[in-house]
Amino acid sequence: MERFDNDYDILYAEAMKHPLQTQSKSSSSEVTIRDMLDQNYRKLYQISGFGKDFVPNEKLGKDLFQKDILLTETPLLNIAIPELPEASPENWNTENHIPLVAFVPDEFDEATARVIPAYDSQGKLHWLDAKTPPKQLVIVVAENERVVLLSPGEKIEKSGIRIEDPGCDVPQLEAAPEAYHTNNYHSYYLNSSLININKCGGGGGNTGVTTCTEPYRINDRDEWLTAMKFTDIDPYESWSFGAPEIDVKVYATSNQTNLAQVIEIFGTTRFEPRKRDDINNKWWTINHPIIRWDNAIFGRTWLYWFSEFDPGKTINVSISVAGIPLPGGGTAGGSISIPISRDTKVIGQLAVDQFNCPASRDDGLYYRLNTFRFRSRCNPPL
Repeated sequence: MERFDNDYDILYAEAMKHPLQTQSKSSSSEVTIRDMLDQNYRKLYQISGFGKDFVPNEKLGKDLFQKDILLTETPLLNIAIPELPEASPENWNTENHIPLVAFVPDEFDEATARVIPAYDSQGKLHWLDAKTPPKQLVIVVAENERVVLLSPGEKIEKSGIRIEDPGCDVPQLEAAPEAYHTNNYHSYYLNSSLININKCGGGGGNTGVTTCTEPYRINDRDEWLTAMKFTDIDPYESWSFGAPEIDVKVYATSNQTNLAQVIEIFGTTRFEPRKRDDINNKWWTINHPIIRWDNAIFGRTWLYWFSEFDPGKTINVSISVAGIPLPGGGTAGGSISIPISRDTKVIGQLAVDQFNCPASRDDGLYYRLNTFRFRSRCNPPL
């Protein structure tokens, strides 16, 4: 198992045809994961709590695996081994330890869930704490959060993945990258290969902000997002999903007179730390450019908006803002509608003015949104 998307995991779509070595008293042979599931269909139902009297539908079982119903109905099904504080997949002793297998359903909510069901190799049910990572490795079966799925013939530039930067004169849509995996039903793309990082380097409420006597940011200088940190990551991402996926959007007023013409000036990069512990109670250094301040176009106040991405049906959320200085003078207020997936966790929003300094704290200057912290400033970081 490799870090194909920064976590130790593999898509069922890719794993289903992998051969496995089976051993009996008289011989050894190879069988694919899909064939093994098909052959053990009756046993799987018996140990899953349906009871010995349950007679499975053999036709449905063959359809489920051999006719790829499981693959087509749940194309993002993923098998992962999360990196844990006290156990790393890199140190897994496969000869002596058979991990529990946990299942995280689609309706799982990190903010409210208390337990996660898991099974041992004998089919016995165990309940894992949803908040506290276990001390031993666990295999987690759930939907992949870092892969974008496209159907045959669907165009990347029409899928909503890329966004043109309104402050750019450079064309933003490039040739489609190579798919990570392709089968008869879908093409699988890593989010990181589709994210269009800003190429125009020239071109929950406001908290943790103080007013500077001198501007903290200056017109015609580049804004940089330099670091992020959670003091409590559990409400946003369970240990069972590994490291979080943090979406950042930045909005500014246009050279019009109200927020109805607010424009998204940054929003195409999803930040993914290598490990959950890299950002949990620890500063994760990013040093990523946002865009250049241009007061004549964008004014001197921007709105940062953060969320932790989880896949699901797209919905629209509205955020309200007030007191945004306009380029021509005066202030504006209103609401912005942002499309997000149903299960995405909104972290919060913060208006950053050129005269807004981050509050000074024990471990340096930063802006605060509940248990989330971030650092940003002008000019490339030292």
